[in-house]
Amino acid sequence: MINNIEQFWNVLYQREISSKEELIREIIRVKLTENYILNNLLSNEDEMIWSDRLYEIMKESTEEEIGYFPGDRDLFKEIFNIGKSIDLQEFAVKTYKNDRMGTIIAPVHLTNYMVDIIEDSEAKSVLITDAEKSLVGLRNVVKSFKNITFTLTSENKLMYLLLKLIFIQSENVSVIHQSVYKRLLLKQNLDLILCLPTFGMKFDVEEISNKYMTRESEGIAVENLLELIDEKGMIYIIVPARLTFSGGSFERLRNYITSEYSIKSIYTLPEGTFRPYTGIKTYMLGITNKTVQQIKLGNLELDNEEFILTDEKEISINDFNKYSDWRVELFLSENQDEVQKFKTSKTEKVKLKDVAEIFRGKSIMKKDIQPGKIHVLNISNIEDGQIIYDDMDTIDEEERKIKRYELLEKDLVITCRGTINKVAVYEGSNKAIIASANIIVIRFKGDILSDYVKIFLESPIGTTIIRSFQRGTTVMNINPKDIGEMEIPIALLDKQEQIVKQYIKERELYVETIRNAERRWISHKTEIYEKLLK
Repeated sequence: MINNIEQFWNVLYQREISSKEELIREIIRVKLTENYILNNLLSNEDEMIWSDRLYEIMKESTEEEIGYFPGDRDLFKEIFNIGKSIDLQEFAVKTYKNDRMGTIIAPVHLTNYMVDIIEDSEAKSVLITDAEKSLVGLRNVVKSFKNITFTLTSENKLMYLLLKLIFIQSENVSVIHQSVYKRLLLKQNLDLILCLPTFGMKFDVEEISNKYMTRESEGIAVENLLELIDEKGMIYIIVPARLTFSGGSFERLRNYITSEYSIKSIYTLPEGTFRPYTGIKTYMLGITNKTVQQIKLGNLELDNEEFILTDEKEISINDFNKYSDWRVELFLSENQDEVQKFKTSKTEKVKLKDVAEIFRGKSIMKKDIQPGKIHVLNISNIEDGQIIYDDMDTIDEEERKIKRYELLEKDLVITCRGTINKVAVYEGSNKAIIASANIIVIRFKGDILSDYVKIFLESPIGTTIIRSFQRGTTVMNINPKDIGEMEIPIALLDKQEQIVKQYIKERELYVETIRNAERRWISHKTEIYEKLLK
């Protein structure tokens, strides 16, 4: 049986009013009209009057606020009669469910976790930015804390009106039409701020001038919100992985936060928390104005539709500040002690981006695979740290068009997608070979041996550090720009050559030992089988 929300949609679909924004606008129009009637024409004997004047009332009470109605009297009367019984929050959540165009509706377990945060904070004033993203369960959050004043923001005019209508009866809620990506005009500082910003949006340099350290939406949101917390206040903000380890502007922002404020906690969020909007790895940062001695780290995992904290660990602020980034995985890793030794050792280190050219290979579609002169290196062509040159896919393409992706002798290649990290060194070939988009190519400059770096990358420390740069979760996704931030140990050329020579010698011995053992086993197994027949 079709419900009233679907019925409302279908009536508008028939008039080619179908975008999510249009659907939201028209349900808001219905609710604004209904409120006007309730506030001005309350008695039963007025029902005939407003029913006859419904179209005019709608135009008087809504068009200045949300624009002209795209239909006639009959259409509005039809959607009004359907829409007046619809719950606004439910309508918005269903309308944006599975939206892949950029509108996040956070899952209910994340909104429920807000209750735990608020309870632990003992806050009296709470700001929830871009509050429409937390619509699932938001009304319950507000009802749970009647003695707390909530301020909800939205930069979207329709969402601002929608939130106002949803909380019109809540005396402890105020809704303001402001963007978290601009300075917020609030009169008082706040005890607690909860923020789920837009991910990955970049602002023009002219638009932000020199007011911010970063051009990215999540970084700008952090900077604006830091100004609003009181002397004991807290911010909990969800950010993509790159904010925790990228260099440049994000590194400056991290340094600013650790020098002027304190990181209280960093928790990873479960895989797929924000699908289908995004599948990237995300973290919840807790930032406070208070001085802290210990920082809490851990993983939030989903259990029976609730977030539970696992692998929780506390480290001192001094140990935390020894790291230039905030990659939780390094602290929670089984190899954490070894990683910390590497980080704090006197061994000279350099970032890959400072000593190498780094680029991703060419995107190859299935339809592009055909007999041709250009061979393609893919994940399946790397086994046990070696490139398998036989049975590579080929494409038919002019060499000049693939020149920038062509592998040169001693290029280091690393897989950036899939489920397993693979590293190898290209030893050269008489074929023209390019890397696919599943491969990152690292081409060193100066006296750095690719084989030496490969040994480090496939070591327990190296693999742990590589994983910490993954933007994905179960399925690996490493960005070439991110991997450029990775530090590697550096040594004089003689020492590099010595280590590589020893590695090659021992590997050859290992391979030969395995080969001899296999031959011996086959031989003795055959003898044993023959004895069965005697």
